[in-house]
Amino acid sequence: MAEASTAKLYTFGSYQLGVHSPGSDIDTLCVAPMHITRNSFFDTLLKKLSKTHGITEINPIQDAQVPIIKMKVDDIEIDLLYAKLPMKSIDEKADNLDDDEMLFEMNKECILSINGKRNTDKILSLIPSQEKFKKVLKLIKFWAKRRGIYGSIFGFLGGVSWTILVARICLF
Repeated sequence: MAEASTAKLYTFGSYQLGVHSPGSDIDTLCVAPMHITRNSFFDTLLKKLSKTHGITEINPIQDAQVPIIKMKVDDIEIDLLYAKLPMKSIDEKADNLDDDEMLFEMNKECILSINGKRNTDKILSLIPSQEKFKKVLKLIKFWAKRRGIYGSIFGFLGGVSWTILVARICLF
């Protein structure tokens, strides 16, 4: 039963791309088998997290388009997303999140939750020179932040948008 209840964690976004900076959050995806519900994730896991030493500022946002638990682990901001996969247990097949067939068996929230990881993996697979890509993306993000024109919540391009633009340039 414990084997069937195992979940797996993946990082994605700027952390996986290797372009994170001090103060950046770490986007993390938790995938679990089909019998672990979103309610279990938010109820059971939340209780355990709140009792764990070093974890502070736990903020569950269940009603968001992409439900998330925001928290700090040893003063590092973590955004924890959840997706229930159409599997009886999480094994090596869970590493293949780019399998489009599994999307047909998932609800909207779970599809949106795994999209960040899928998109990051796809971008990395397409870029011929990842070192050049990382250097340019770090520079662009630094430039935009210094000029106060970084962040989709402020009406500017955010991390994903800048990443796609730099990836496109690096394909030439």
